[in-house]
Amino acid sequence: MSKPAAFIVVKNGQTWLRTSAETEEAIRTGFIMETVPLYTAPPKREPLSDEEISLGRAGYDDRFVDGVLFAEKHHGIGGGE
Repeated sequence: MSKPAAFIVVKNGQTWLRTSAETEEAIRTGFIMETVPLYTAPPKREPLSDEEISLGRAGYDDRFVDGVLFAEKHHGIGGGE
């Protein structure tokens, strides 16, 4: 799993937004006890081009292409949310 980009920190009823480096040090030293990790969105994955698919299909028939397209759709690559 990826590291948090930042944290929401709660201390003595106050809330702050802090970077990961600041928060990790404060947690390590016991200064902060309550945190909420914040993650960035994963990068959007683009589907393979027709050319990229054809490079991998040497010796295969159209079922190979169908399999690539099925796998991309199943893993949410290039499609809508």
